Amino acid sequence: MECADDIHHWARQIVFLVDRPRYPDFIGLCPKCGEPIYSYTSTGEITCMCGGILDVAVLKASCVEMLEREYFTRRELRSYLTERGVPRRTQNRWLNEISSVDYGGRSYWLMGDVVEKLRERLRGCNA
Repeated sequence: MECADDIHHWARQIVFLVDRPRYPDFIGLCPKCGEPIYSYTSTGEITCMCGGILDVAVLKASCVEMLEREYFTRRELRSYLTERGVPRRTQNRWLNEISSVDYGGRSYWLMGDVVEKLRERLRGCNA
């Protein structure tokens, strides 16, 4: 009987490890208070801790718009760096060194971080 209890206990532990609960997705920041908003769905309304009622789809769209204005995809950055004569191997290294933001299944890099790497490279060439 004790062996059956042990098997039952370990089986429950395995199920807990394998069937982890789904975590909500980051949708954006509340425009009223700046608090991060998370949701399990991409539609509908959600109430922020400050009391603001937010449309999930609208908030997500504004977050993507902000990302596309300040952050860039790998393809966009490769084009930018190639135009400036940065070798592909250096581009790969830089994009691995710079932290990216993952949102909606895509990775984005802050242009300012990439420009700083470019400046460091130019300073090294002019030294």
